[in-house]
Amino acid sequence: MRYVTILLLVFSQGLAAAAVDDAESLVKASVVYNIARFVTWPEKSNEENAADLIICIQNDNHLVTALSDLAAAQARGDTFSLRLVERFGGQNVDCHVAVLSEDDLDQVDLSAMARDAILTISDTAEFVNAGGSIEISRVGRNMGFSINRRIEELSGVLLSSQILQLAQKVI
Repeated sequence: MRYVTILLLVFSQGLAAAAVDDAESLVKASVVYNIARFVTWPEKSNEENAADLIICIQNDNHLVTALSDLAAAQARGDTFSLRLVERFGGQNVDCHVAVLSEDDLDQVDLSAMARDAILTISDTAEFVNAGGSIEISRVGRNMGFSINRRIEELSGVLLSSQILQLAQKVI
């Protein structure tokens, strides 16, 4: 009986940790989506669905499930689609937002993505200092984000003043 109790305690702690990770991922996914709603992209020629917000992410990114759940639970008629990509490096990615993991950073050219008017977002530390657009990070018990304003000049992507006011850091 004692072993069963120990197993239950260990198992329940694992479930609690998984629930916290899932909740944090869902909050980060919501931050990605809500930031993207306050961004204006330059008009692209031959863009079929200019009104659709396309968010790209790799299959192995830890936020893919949360973003998938968010896309499935859309309300209010906002158009948002999630595109899973094999890998970001060396391919022309047709999306508005690229959610990058730490592993993706070895494969991508952040400046090239900015020139293609792709807003790059990651929860990797120092992402904005490395040339990324937006970095999501934990601030105490809350989520916050930092913005690299230099990307606006390079990409033509315009961030709303509301988003700029909510950022914890703007470089």
